[in-house]
Amino acid sequence: MNKIFLFITIFLLAGFHLLFLDSDPSPIKRWGDVSDEGYWIHNARLNILFNNYTKDDMEMSRFGAPLFNLLVKYVFMFLGVSYFSARLIPVISFWLILIMMYYLIKDHYGQKFSIQSVFIFGIVHEMLMYTKWATPIITEIMFLLSILFFYQNKNVNKNFCFLSGLAFSLAILSKITAVLFLPSLIIFFLWEYYFNEISLKEILLFVYGVLLILLPVSIFFIYPNFYNYQIMFDYPGYTAGNFEFFSTLKNLILIPFNFTLFKYPSTVFIFI
Repeated sequence: MNKIFLFITIFLLAGFHLLFLDSDPSPIKRWGDVSDEGYWIHNARLNILFNNYTKDDMEMSRFGAPLFNLLVKYVFMFLGVSYFSARLIPVISFWLILIMMYYLIKDHYGQKFSIQSVFIFGIVHEMLMYTKWATPIITEIMFLLSILFFYQNKNVNKNFCFLSGLAFSLAILSKITAVLFLPSLIIFFLWEYYFNEISLKEILLFVYGVLLILLPVSIFFIYPNFYNYQIMFDYPGYTAGNFEFFSTLKNLILIPFNFTLFKYPSTVFIFI
């Protein structure tokens, strides 16, 4: 019976999330966020309409969210350029978040409670507000949650630690700000290692998973476009117009100790 309720819940939520997907943003959303959809899908849209990622100099999505940019491009190829197709990737990412939440909760509190929790979480206005929004945030969060999802299954198979590392690298490629959670991950693994919840071999499997994707991407994509990344990080919205490597590294290390919950939408989802 619980499996029937699970399928009904997933079906209802999927239909609800797709309903009026191309409608206007939430009226209580910060007005400045509305324009974000434009530049996060900009390069994918240019590639489809003009067969050129760089028709102009606005390349934030191409370099700041390369995986999200690629996924949106393929959706545009099959469904055309529209608000509906642009928002499909965040919606599908949210479905995967709900599925992972179900299994994470079920292992601790049982199937009935997990179905109820997923249903309530799936209709919360604040979640829908960001899900029906064509930006890489939900996709980034989906991969960050995958880290915990795979990590929880490491007792079944140690290779899940490797998949956990892959998930972190894909989170960074979905939106480069995911690297801000690296210090928190390091603290988490040190904590787990101290209490013998994880072995050094399992930590190395995680590192191998991260490097398997990020190393070739760094060599063949980031390094050849390093000049563009410098321009992006010099943008005042990121570094107050003055990018310095060591200053940025120091701020990155101090992030877990200077945590501002509502400064970025991503931190709200991590908190939840």
